[in-house]
Amino acid sequence: MESIRQAVEVAAGELGAAREGIELTDLEAGPLKVRVRIRPAASNATDARLRELVRRAESRSSVGDELARPVAVTTEVVSRSAGSPAR
Repeated sequence: MESIRQAVEVAAGELGAAREGIELTDLEAGPLKVRVRIRPAASNATDARLRELVRRAESRSSVGDELARPVAVTTEVVSRSAGSPAR
């Protein structure tokens, strides 16, 4: 479902550019949502204990923290030919 939504947003961006007379040759879109699926298994732990272990690991993860909390976003348009910001 998420890939369909991303494709629609990319297509909308391409249509907007076409209306402006711009023929895009490439358009990269960033992630819309992150989903992590963990399937822990242990013969000597209950499901509840495994869930608690995952919860604690998640609460201490710097990557998870960065993804979960709001961060400042800066958009920079880079010219592919010059490798520097477009003006």
